[in-house]
Amino acid sequence: MATPRPRVLQICDYHGPYKGNFLPSLEAARAELEALGGVQVVAFTDVAQRTGWFDDFARENTVALMPQGASLLQQVNAIARLVEQHRINIIHSHFSKYDLACVAAAQLARVRSRQVEVLWHVHSPSSRKAGISASLKDLFRWRLLGRYPRTVHVSRGGQLTMTERGLQQRRSVVLENGINPERFSSDELLPWPADQVRSFLTFGWAPQVKGIDVILDAAEQLAARRDDFVVRLVGREPLKQLTLVRYGHTPPRWLIVQEPQEKVEDLYRSSYAFISASRQEGFPYSVAEAMVLGLPVLSSDIRGLEWAKESRGVSFFTNEKSNQLAALMEITLNQDEVTYLILGKCNRDLIYEKYTMSRWVNKLMTVYNQILHSNKS
Repeated sequence: MATPRPRVLQICDYHGPYKGNFLPSLEAARAELEALGGVQVVAFTDVAQRTGWFDDFARENTVALMPQGASLLQQVNAIARLVEQHRINIIHSHFSKYDLACVAAAQLARVRSRQVEVLWHVHSPSSRKAGISASLKDLFRWRLLGRYPRTVHVSRGGQLTMTERGLQQRRSVVLENGINPERFSSDELLPWPADQVRSFLTFGWAPQVKGIDVILDAAEQLAARRDDFVVRLVGREPLKQLTLVRYGHTPPRWLIVQEPQEKVEDLYRSSYAFISASRQEGFPYSVAEAMVLGLPVLSSDIRGLEWAKESRGVSFFTNEKSNQLAALMEITLNQDEVTYLILGKCNRDLIYEKYTMSRWVNKLMTVYNQILHSNKS
């Protein structure tokens, strides 16, 4: 008997202000599934309707909505209806909110003689919390409930972290994220910057997680001995509050805090280097985007960045060690034009070779087909 075509229900707790890389990846998956004779349905929490991207996305994709305040039973019933309506054979859950409901809906489908597999996509491994209650939740969610789905991890470090939490490694696969270089206006390397004052870019959506305090500490150390750089932090109110508490209404001359913008390419193209000082990551899209445009990257040496070590253009410092980051910032500022461009090319070449969205889609289709083939046999 032939392996069935993938009929995939993507369950997404996503309602960010911009499409980012996540929604284009779903669109790319849909195009490939349709080319293979498969089907994709995307279910969002209903608050996604308030975003600027929803209407355009819904016009091109089969979309369903999940009530924001739905109980677990309501979630299960809603997912089960979609499974029946679209003859789904794979439920692919993103961002964890609906993970439990997806497993329950799949079990319900099996009672009704429909074979449905569940994939939990672990985009960012959760931190282990102390205490008996947290340990019991870990036991239930990852060791007991986690026996039923298969899991997708966006990095080997993320897989290792969640295996330590209790997920079964034999039922998991590493599928690193991919970016679409075509979203940028040009694939040419950024030129050697002519400005004497050069900027280090970083994103501070969640300042504590993103290590903004580490970056500020490093910049203060570097500013004590040179004045030819600025640090550009991009984020919203939590970031503004952090800098306000730290510096009041008179920030240092080297600090620029600015709002996010949809055309993120402009931020990269006006920067000299990118800093990722995160304390925890799954697979940071921002690092890959900076790399594909040829920016040098300075990164904390944490799980989730193993793949970036394949490029000479990414320099690592020990997590939370601001003195090491300050030293790397100074080394980067002192680079000559030839070194700067060579390292930028190393970064770009790695992304094109291994971490494009087209490669990601092909690997995802392999995961889907392996699941369906294993069920058939």
